[in-house]
Amino acid sequence: MDQDDGPLSTEELHHILQDLNDAAEAGGLDIEEFSLAYFHLTTGRRPSQSAALKCKDVQECEGDPEPGASKGPTLYLLAVPRAKQRGHAFRESRRAIDLTPDNFKVFLALREHTKHAFTAALDLRGWRLQPSDLQALQSELPLYPEWPAIIETLDQATQRREGGEHGSALQALYQDAKGMAWHSTPAAIGQRLIAIFRSVQTQERKESYCMSPPPGFVIPKAPSWRVKACQQT
Repeated sequence: MDQDDGPLSTEELHHILQDLNDAAEAGGLDIEEFSLAYFHLTTGRRPSQSAALKCKDVQECEGDPEPGASKGPTLYLLAVPRAKQRGHAFRESRRAIDLTPDNFKVFLALREHTKHAFTAALDLRGWRLQPSDLQALQSELPLYPEWPAIIETLDQATQRREGGEHGSALQALYQDAKGMAWHSTPAAIGQRLIAIFRSVQTQERKESYCMSPPPGFVIPKAPSWRVKACQQT
């Protein structure tokens, strides 16, 4: 919703999405920036909700089969945490959003990019984890991480590991991964969204990321070329 002019029209929303696609195709947006802006434009969710997303929220599963069918359809989901309310815990409940296969690939590419970057940071510090331990950590990673916080924890845990405290060092990683420590704040997400839209838009209404799509708006799929480029990361 634009604070001065109200909700965007369908035409305006299409223009903004086209701006995002053009910027991504030209290399002006990376996968994290593109997916973050795309998520808010097409769902109307709050910055606090994207800030709380984890890699494990990007889900591909089998739905219930139709009568007479041996298996159900493949479901492509993004389990979005509900906006935190007074008295409720962090990520206490989530609501799944159905995605098209093409749009799902955007968030899948982001998930794999985040996991790869985290694994590279571990490797750089000499960590050699069991596959089960690595997978457990990766699943708890924020989808939009606060990387300085992650690096700080890794450096501290590495010092403890090198001092002979491998078990407690690994436990420290688990503790921060499962909580809020590595997540961006809603305020930081909001500022990042404003910067993204200012960088790609030529229209006057540049800070309209918090609106809901107009009635009847059909969410367009993300460009397939962008998905292929991200999968090579």
